[in-house]
Amino acid sequence: MEYTVLVTMADPAGNRTALVEGDVPQRAYGSVASQLLADPSLGAEQVGFVCPPKGSQALGRLEMMGGEFCGNASRSFGLFLARARGLGDGEVPIEISGAPQVLPVRLQGEEAWVQMPLPKSIRPLVVAGREVPLVDLGGIVQVILPEAEPQEPLARQLIAQVHAMTGAPAVGVLFWSGERMTPLVWVKGTNSFVWESSCGSGTLAVAAYVSQQTGQGVTALSLRQPGGTLCAQVRRQEGRFVQASLGGPVKLESTVALQVQLPTPLAGEEI
Repeated sequence: MEYTVLVTMADPAGNRTALVEGDVPQRAYGSVASQLLADPSLGAEQVGFVCPPKGSQALGRLEMMGGEFCGNASRSFGLFLARARGLGDGEVPIEISGAPQVLPVRLQGEEAWVQMPLPKSIRPLVVAGREVPLVDLGGIVQVILPEAEPQEPLARQLIAQVHAMTGAPAVGVLFWSGERMTPLVWVKGTNSFVWESSCGSGTLAVAAYVSQQTGQGVTALSLRQPGGTLCAQVRRQEGRFVQASLGGPVKLESTVALQVQLPTPLAGEEI
C-alpha cells in the first residue's frame, strides 16, 4: 500500500535523523524506516516518527524506529517543534521513546541541549580477558572500548552478547580514545548496524563513566566524532547521578514529501 509521508532531515553533528510526519501505524515503523534508510537522497542514519504527546506537559512525542532512546534525535525534535510553532530560544518540552519522563530541550542560537535520562547502571563486561564498562541508559545500552581501534566484527560480537544479556532495544559499541570516539549502533526494530557520525547517548555514557572513575561532582567533556563534536555534562551527589545533559549544533533541512510502502492494513485499522 503506497502512502505519503513528510520527512524533515535533521543534522546533529552528522548523525542525520529523518523526522517523519504522517499517521504511520506503529507496526509499520520498521518497514518504513528501512525504506528511508535505504534512500540515498536522504543519507539518514536513523528515523523517528512524530506523534501527539501522551501527556499534557510536552509539545510532541517522537517514536524512534525501534523504540530506542536517542539524545541527538531528542535535540533535533526540540528544534523541529520550535520551528513548527514559531518559537525562538528557550525550553521546549518533548517526549521520546525510551525515556519515561518529559525531557526539556533548551535552544540557544544554533545549539540545542537536552536533559538526558540518568544512567541506570555502569557495570563491567569482560571482553577478551579484560573488563570494559557497560552503561545502561534504559532505551539503549552502550559498551565502551577505551583505546581500541574500530572493528566491526568485534562490535557485532559484543552487540549480540549484550543484547542476549539485557534484551535492550538498541546496543552501541563506542571505540573511545582521549577526545575522539567512533560509535557503532545496532537497533533491534530494524536490525540495522550503523557506524554513526555521532552518538548522543554514547557521548553521555563516556561522560558518566569518566565521572564514576574520577569521583568528580561535575564532569563535562567534548568528544570529536566522525561527523562533528558533541558535548555532555553529568553531575553526581553522594555517589549518585542527579543530572545529565547533551548539547551541540543542530541543522534542519526543508521538509519533503515521499512515497513509502505500508503493509496491508489489519482488519479495522485506518491509515
